[in-house]
Amino acid sequence: VAGSLTANWTQRQFLTASDGAVSDQFGISVAIDSDTVAVGARYDDDKGINSGSVYIFTRDVAGSLTASWTKRQFLLATDGAANDCFGQSVAVSGDTVVVGSFGWPSYTGQAYIFTRAVAGNLTSSWTLRQKLLASDGAANDFFGYGYGGYGVAIDGDTVVVGAMKDDDRGTDSGSAYIFTRDVAGSLTANWTQRQFLTASDGAVSDQFGISVAIDSDTVAVGARYDDDKGINSGSVYIFTRDV
Repeated sequence: VAGSLTANWTQRQFLTASDGAVSDQFGISVAIDSDTVAVGARYDDDKGINSGSVYIFTRDVAGSLTASWTKRQFLLATDGAANDCFGQSVAVSGDTVVVGSFGWPSYTGQAYIFTRAVAGNLTSSWTLRQKLLASDGAANDFFGYGYGGYGVAIDGDTVVVGAMKDDDRGTDSGSAYIFTRDVAGSLTANWTQRQFLTASDGAVSDQFGISVAIDSDTVAVGARYDDDKGINSGSVYIFTRDV
């Protein structure tokens, strides 16, 4: 029963990569919004050993809980190379997918924005629109990495990217970056870095940015090795827009 909190759950489908191979790690990251699922395979080898890829699946019938899911596209970084680990993290919102790729160069990291060619069309192709980089990116920042695939997040016109080993508040203290579309709602608009977030009490090895999430005007950032409740006890920081 749709919407019923007490209803049972039924497995509807088992998704695999059509070209899956040993050690691809399809499923290292997953994201869903409505009728679209994105799945990362960070060790896929299409652009070189462990270059990575992302698979897009959509429902055959929009909004139908019993409909089958079909692979629509296989996403790669146009500049992908060995050990990029493209697909380490993924996020989807509406007609936009964000993919984290932390391996190049020297684990500096980057994120890629893809959008549907036709808004709302589940069978439409996806196009790479932009590669996001940290304005102060450096080797070993791990921009876009994220534990459990949560190194990137998107809601509407705002993207958050974690850089868990950025050093602004000490070695591996971590940071997160906010990007927004230059034109709200435009799938072809450019994205611009708007802010750089750090923990007010950030310290060495906190790894602030190991996970990020966003809902509307609120961002949450994890710091798994923060020590406020004991060594490596961890914490989460909440940020809101000054509306």
